[in-house]
Amino acid sequence: MEPGNRQENTFAEIENLLNIGIALSAEKNLNRLLEMIVTEARRITNADAGTLYLKQQDVLHFRISQNQTLKIRQGGD
Repeated sequence: MEPGNRQENTFAEIENLLNIGIALSAEKNLNRLLEMIVTEARRITNADAGTLYLKQQDVLHFRISQNQTLKIRQGGD
């Protein structure tokens, strides 16, 4: 990758992360927020699937699961 392209890609990634941060901070519905977090984390990492648990005291509680290959979306809205 040429230096100019690498710089442009880095700038685009930073700008995209900024837009994600703005969208996350604007979301008031917890389920939609958690779903957005998993969706964007999967997109950024190019992951096929993702699961989110919330820890309350010493217990993990399942909240969101997404799997592109299996076409599964659980939890959230």
